[in-house]
Amino acid sequence: MGTGASAILSRGNSCELNIIDVGMDTPESECQGPSSAAGGSPHITVTQAKVRRNSHDMTLGPALFPEERKAAEEVGAEAVRRYIAAHALENHHHKTVAESTTTTHSRLVVCIGELGIGNTTAAAALVAALTGEPAALVTGRGTGLGLDGICLKVKAIEKALAVNNKLIQSRDPSQILEAVGGLELAAMVGAYLEAGRHRMPILVDGFVSGAAALVALHRHPSLATFLSGSFTHLRAHE
Repeated sequence: MGTGASAILSRGNSCELNIIDVGMDTPESECQGPSSAAGGSPHITVTQAKVRRNSHDMTLGPALFPEERKAAEEVGAEAVRRYIAAHALENHHHKTVAESTTTTHSRLVVCIGELGIGNTTAAAALVAALTGEPAALVTGRGTGLGLDGICLKVKAIEKALAVNNKLIQSRDPSQILEAVGGLELAAMVGAYLEAGRHRMPILVDGFVSGAAALVALHRHPSLATFLSGSFTHLRAHE
């Protein structure tokens, strides 16, 4: 722990990194928790907040039940609230009288990312469902698939979109997230929405992060004011 790219970048830039287990397919006893320093690095913490072990297979039906989606979103929202609370005293010392009557936390910045298996597939399915674009147009290589792998990936997305067509046709972003999202994506949506409520700057980096941001934007278009990053062209190029 502590040797991954995000850990190295956060350490090199004096940033905090909170890793949250919202749905790993492992027993809770195998994970650190409820919140602990990781790998001897005080700037990295691991929080155990598992909603369930793994999301459901979206090619057979909805990836999440409504209560699971809501619980995962709350995990993300609570992570942002913890971050704000941890820095409340520091912010208080810097606030002017005018600022003290607002809930703005513009001196805090969040960058919301993920680690998951197959979640560029779920992210591409989300983008296709939300935009109406063909699966093939928004699906990329992920971790380095060849042409055969990409074809299988597209077919899986097309099957998931067809199986969950009723939820997708509702045009309700929450139901679309339940149809073809995942626990980590739902947690990211919750974090985006909570950060937006506190008027915090949000850095969006990567295709999966961008797909979650797209869901959050469909829920609350005003969130766009606080988002920054290269997610406007939502196509998986990795």
